[in-house]
Amino acid sequence: MDKLIFEDITLEHRDAWSRCIAKENVRSCDYAFANCFIWAGEYNEKIATAGGCMILSWEDENRNRYYSFPVGGSDEEKMALVRSLQASEEEQVFAYATQEQVRWLQDHFPGEYEAIPFRDAFEYVYDTEMLAELKGGHFAGKRNHIKHFTEGGTWSFRELEDDDIQTCLALEDHWINNKLESGEDEPDSLEAERHALMKALDYRKELGIQGFVLEQNGAVVAFVLASPQTKDQITVHFEKASGDVRGAYQMINREFARRMKDRFAVINREDDAGNPGLRFAKSSYHGYRLIRNYYVYYGHYAFAGEMDRDETVNLYLSAFDDPRRLAEFFVDRHRILRLFAQGRAVCQAALIPCSIMRNGKTVPAIYLYALSTDLRQRGKGFATELTEHITERNRCPLITVPESEGLVPFYEKLGFKSFCSSPEKRIERGASECRITAEDITQKERKYIMKHLLLCRKRFCELEGDVVWDEEALSYALEDHMMADGRIAALSDGGMIWYIKNGTGLDISTVMDEPEKETEAVRALLEAEKVKTARIPAMKVLIRGYDGNTRRMDMALN
Repeated sequence: MDKLIFEDITLEHRDAWSRCIAKENVRSCDYAFANCFIWAGEYNEKIATAGGCMILSWEDENRNRYYSFPVGGSDEEKMALVRSLQASEEEQVFAYATQEQVRWLQDHFPGEYEAIPFRDAFEYVYDTEMLAELKGGHFAGKRNHIKHFTEGGTWSFRELEDDDIQTCLALEDHWINNKLESGEDEPDSLEAERHALMKALDYRKELGIQGFVLEQNGAVVAFVLASPQTKDQITVHFEKASGDVRGAYQMINREFARRMKDRFAVINREDDAGNPGLRFAKSSYHGYRLIRNYYVYYGHYAFAGEMDRDETVNLYLSAFDDPRRLAEFFVDRHRILRLFAQGRAVCQAALIPCSIMRNGKTVPAIYLYALSTDLRQRGKGFATELTEHITERNRCPLITVPESEGLVPFYEKLGFKSFCSSPEKRIERGASECRITAEDITQKERKYIMKHLLLCRKRFCELEGDVVWDEEALSYALEDHMMADGRIAALSDGGMIWYIKNGTGLDISTVMDEPEKETEAVRALLEAEKVKTARIPAMKVLIRGYDGNTRRMDMALN
């Protein structure tokens, strides 16, 4: 394939691009032509055509170049375009790729692409009828805000006209000034948004953008701009309302949905850009679906897919003495990143999202689990390379808990340092006032146990060094415990103990309770199980900062 020629995005590209995304039913807002056009000047966004395919390119503030996933054309044309990029770029990154696009890359280029989810760019998609009706107790607060708005005087919802443009820009300026005063956003990003809004207003007819305003007592208090993206989806590009008018946001949201519900089944309200307030507002409309977007990197790293299952299981078993059924269960449930050398996976590890308690704060982290290197490839530095890559790519601390004390020096060579630890404990049966219920876990009880686990996590995981697992990780741990014939004891104060009965004693893996009550709770469990001794194994949590450097790690954690 000839070298790609990228050019400025113009209105002449609209029809061809729109046909490409309609053909593939691309729902991500980053592929809406209106967005591509209005933001092009802010990020040096360009477009190129190759055969039946089209692709976008843009830069961030540091002049790093990114590409969209190619749309349109046949699989063969897409593959040729991707190979062309691989040959011309030192580091090729597809930004904001959807799950379907990631799957396509990993299926057609196995072992060549690594996908990292970008939560700040996850998009919120809602059923239009749900937003139009706001039925049920979940939306009682929204309905109250709307009632307050309607009782504030006469109101109307109508199409935006040319005479409304300056009023809309004034609303935007008021919103920007509030952001500047609060320090929530960078001035450059706010200025870029205003430029994009002006372009959207100026070219709304050519871009197919539909605009509406909400008035109260004759004054415009909110506006919305949106454009059709697929046969059944319309995408909202801008929505602004006066912060001084209670219910204005809820009202324009509802009225826009009512106007659209006979034409579009769903509304894409774009992402939250990582803003906590915006994330809360968007997620408060219950029943949304997320479009998960990813950064996809070309190189020697890739997450294991369905086609890699047997190879990934075998590499796991080469490092751990577990039954195959447990290895298969592990591989099926985790995102496992693999490092390739000469076309073969030589090292892998599971990446489990979590948080750690540090100086009273919850810090995002990744738990590095089941690090495995091919027996024939050990001693070549692959584990170090994989660990450094994970740390740099995800830009957060890594933690791990070695299975034995003998593995600590190995992890120290990888840049890990001691974070916190607890010694082995042996507790003998004795008197206890704690009440306890011990029983096997059944699938029927699993849902209740998960709910209780989440409550325990919130209540008891608040000490320095505590690891706070997300719901998916807790679900895996519960199923793993069940497969090992584990049991769970419920304590009278709401805590839990996870354990395995080994004949004459108990092996306890987890005690979720207040630390000062641990011994009494375990003694009550020993009494219930009619055994003499319980063993709580020693645990050492190791941590690795962004680049293994202590100073930089502490900056990240404090």
